[in-house]
Amino acid sequence: MVEQETRGLAELHADALAEGATLTVYAGGDIPDQPDYTRDAHRGVSDIQLSMIVDYSKYHDVRIDRQLAEGTLVPDVTHLQTSFDFDRWKDQGVLQPYKPAGFDQVRDMFKDPDGAWYAIGVFAFGFMHGPGCGPASPRNLVDPEWNGQIISTHPGDDDATLSPYKTYADCYGWSWIVQLASQDITFHRSTNSPAKQSMPEPGTSGSVARTPPCG
Repeated sequence: MVEQETRGLAELHADALAEGATLTVYAGGDIPDQPDYTRDAHRGVSDIQLSMIVDYSKYHDVRIDRQLAEGTLVPDVTHLQTSFDFDRWKDQGVLQPYKPAGFDQVRDMFKDPDGAWYAIGVFAFGFMHGPGCGPASPRNLVDPEWNGQIISTHPGDDDATLSPYKTYADCYGWSWIVQLASQDITFHRSTNSPAKQSMPEPGTSGSVARTPPCG
């Protein structure tokens, strides 16, 4: 039974130095600079060498599986969107349980009771378009006026995108998906790219990949 962390930051820092003063993180994400806020915060602890490697979770988890099989595990810590991987790795006995300070305050649905993993963030995906313009709801994305004006992450590119598309299919039916497919959608890699590629101007829509409940 792992107890919740009681050591202070100074003691944890000293222990980290004794263990080699390096930390390698496999960070799930879209672009290399996505975790810059973490890197910026870490600059105050410059005697710990931090390496954060960003890639899609679906690539990181395969790398980790191969490294485990070959005995060449690289990351000390990994945070992935594919949360089911952590349950699988726990069953394999390859995760080191840890309960940070405040672990008891985390809702049960966001942590493993044994400290094998815990959530570091919860993200919502919402339908987006420019102010005062755009479809009234996701259902209206198939209206003729939005042909050629939709930017989206490809649904096969990321599980975060596939889930909203499935939600739309459940809400509106596959006939809606067929109509949407004929809307000359511009697809980009990564879930953040639609917003970066198009800060919507009047008459354009935002990303279909960020979705609310049926509406």
